[in-house]
Amino acid sequence: MFDNSRSRLTEAAAVLQQVQQRLGVRAAEPGSLQPGVYYVESNLDWLAGVQTNFQRQTPWIAAIGVENLGWEAVAEAGIELQKIVVVRPRPEHLPTIAPLIVEGFQVVILGANLDYKTQRTTLLRSRNSGAVVFTTCHWSVGGIGHFNAHENLVTANFRQKQVT
Repeated sequence: MFDNSRSRLTEAAAVLQQVQQRLGVRAAEPGSLQPGVYYVESNLDWLAGVQTNFQRQTPWIAAIGVENLGWEAVAEAGIELQKIVVVRPRPEHLPTIAPLIVEGFQVVILGANLDYKTQRTTLLRSRNSGAVVFTTCHWSVGGIGHFNAHENLVTANFRQKQVT
């Protein structure tokens, strides 16, 4: 009986993996977020992404154009507050600052809308530098993922427009 249950469990896991690959969905596991940009539903959903992806130590985090970071929730989540840098640039400086910050931090929370060219540059630099960017803003450049903090799932939309 035990062997039969194990066999069915193995079959179910294989089917689940096939469906996840076909849909571009996977469970978020430690270290599973690839460098790039991820859309999150709310300002605090990035916390779950950081907790999932960086369990051993708090990464250096930059928050750009975020109105309310939610300091109390961040502290309660166990994130080291001294490793967070808040940047509030003037709108005209955002196209220069956002891509540069992505190169210097492991995690970037982006709460400001960027133009298409800046989105593209930010996406490419995040992939090249290994940074994970979470944004609640509209993103018109293809190739971003969606992090669902409530279901702990990552949906990769990397089949859309290819960014070169």
